[in-house]
Parts: sequence; structure tokens; C-alpha cells
Amino acid sequence: MGKFLFRQLFDLSIVPALVMKQNGEILFVNDAFLTLHRLENREIIGKNFNEVLHLLSIKEEEFAQMMESNEKFTLINTNIHKHFLHIYIHRLESPEYEERLLVLQWKEFSQNVQKQEEIIRKMKQYKQFIKQSQDAFIVTVDGVIQYMNPAGVRLLGGKKKEDYIGKSFFEFIHPDHLPFVQERMHDLLLGLPIEPRAEVNLLTGRGIVSIESSATKVNFKGQNAIQYFIRDVTDRKHYDEMVNQSEKLTIVSKLAAGVAHEIRNPMTAIKGFIQLLKASKQYNEEYSDIMLEELNRVESIIHEFLTLAKPKKESNYTQKSLQHILRHVTL
Repeated sequence: MGKFLFRQLFDLSIVPALVMKQNGEILFVNDAFLTLHRLENREIIGKNFNEVLHLLSIKEEEFAQMMESNEKFTLINTNIHKHFLHIYIHRLESPEYEERLLVLQWKEFSQNVQKQEEIIRKMKQYKQFIKQSQDAFIVTVDGVIQYMNPAGVRLLGGKKKEDYIGKSFFEFIHPDHLPFVQERMHDLLLGLPIEPRAEVNLLTGRGIVSIESSATKVNFKGQNAIQYFIRDVTDRKHYDEMVNQSEKLTIVSKLAAGVAHEIRNPMTAIKGFIQLLKASKQYNEEYSDIMLEELNRVESIIHEFLTLAKPKKESNYTQKSLQHILRHVTL
């Protein structure tokens, strides 16, 4: 559509409208706009939109949010001469213009608009939630990063998302987990079932980071995409390892106490018989046999303790007399 035809259709429209540049410079308005706001061309044309916000009953913070948004369509409310209106904001891209233009249209409130406004409000809330989330949110198309929230930038150890947009997400996957991630992404895009959560390692500016992620197939700007919710679990895994190590040390200490107790019993017996032999100053074969048995018992306990430290694949079992064992214990 040529500039002349576009301008003609714009001027003939009964919907109040305004066209401005991305920097806020107002290019032109139609008659319906001037009638609604009770203004003249000289009061509005060529001026910056920020300068005339008060004339259009638009709040400055709403306009700031509108300019920060990258959406092609935005909606805000206003009250003009006791009429409740919605302002539709479209971002227009046309080869006839060197830059993107903003087209603002003022439309009266209706039930359909109310529903549309509710949808847009929820979308804004969702975007705000993603932006403020402490979990990383990354969207990829064919494995290439298209969007990430501030938490995603922090996760990868960067300063701004522009450093990562357009890069392959696979660059940050640890080589040991890359085949798993690629297969998972392939199955997801084909609609095949996958595990809801997966733990992998990432290569980041902060070193190797352990993450837990969930992935969902979505539509991003008309293309099949995958959105990832990612949580850094490096500290949690380190804590779990510390807990496991602490539990192992507790078990070892209990085992050592048990072994010490088992060794002390035969050593007490040996000490007692040595004292008897010393007092009698005579050789007693029965005492000698008992002491040898007790020493063998100590050796057996130590051997079992060493077996726990380095278990063997096969154990050699031998037959023993239960009567002999019971007699030894009662003795």
C-alpha cells in the first residue's frame, strides 16, 4: 500500500487514530481524532507524544510500559469527556517507511473488548511473572535461543540477554549430557512423551552448573519452539553430598565403636589369663588355648572389618561346630 493511499484511508476512517514514530514524534492524526479530543492540528502534529499525554488523558507510566513492550499489539484504557475508551496500539512495519511506526486507535468500550482486555491483562501478568521469576526461562527454536529472562542470563553467567539471543542452546550443554538433551528435544517436537523433569549439567561463565529443567512445546512467533523452565540445583546437590557424607561418617563411627567393643572383650580375657599365669608362675596349657582362641577371635573381627572396607566378590565359608561356638561364648 502506497503512502498516499494509506494516508487517504487513514483520514477517512471514523475511528480516532494517531500515527507516530518510534521516538514519539507525531506524524499525523485524522479528523475523528481531532473531534474526539477537541484539538487542532497545530496543537499535536510534529510534537513529541510525551508532551501531549495530558491532552490525551494518558498516564505517563502507561505510555512508558507501552514503549518498553515488544508486542505488536497493546491495549490501555482512558477516560475522555466522561467516555470510557480503549486505546489500541499497533506497531506497523511497512517498506514505504524507514522505521517502525506506532498507530494508536481510540475505540469505545464493549463486551468483546472487555474479554480481549482480560486476555491481554493475563498475558501481561504472565510476562511479569516470567521477568521476575528466580527460575531461568529460555525459549529455543531449532535449538537456537530466541528469548530468556533475567534469571536465565544470571544462570549462564552473563550480563545481558543480547549476548545469548541467536546462539545455540547446545553450546551450553555439558558434552556428557548433549545426546540426552538432543533426543529429548526431538521427541518433544514430535509429540512423544518425555519425562517431566530432567537433571543435566550446563557449561556457564560460572563453571559447570547442575540444573533441573522442565520442557514444553510451544508456538513462538508462528514457529514450533521449546520453552524451558530451569532451576539451578548445584547448591542443593552439594548439600545432599554433604548430608550423605555425614551419614557415612556416622555409620563408620558407630561401626568403629562396635568393633572396639568386640575387640575389648577378648582382650580383657587375654589380659586376665596373662595375669593368672604371672601370678602362678607356671605354664597352663588350658589358659594358653583360651588365649589363642581369643586372639583368633580378635583377628577374625579385624579381618571382617577389613572386608567391609574392601569387599571380596566371593566369600569362603567353612563348617563350624555350633556346640563349640556356644561353649566358647559361655566361657
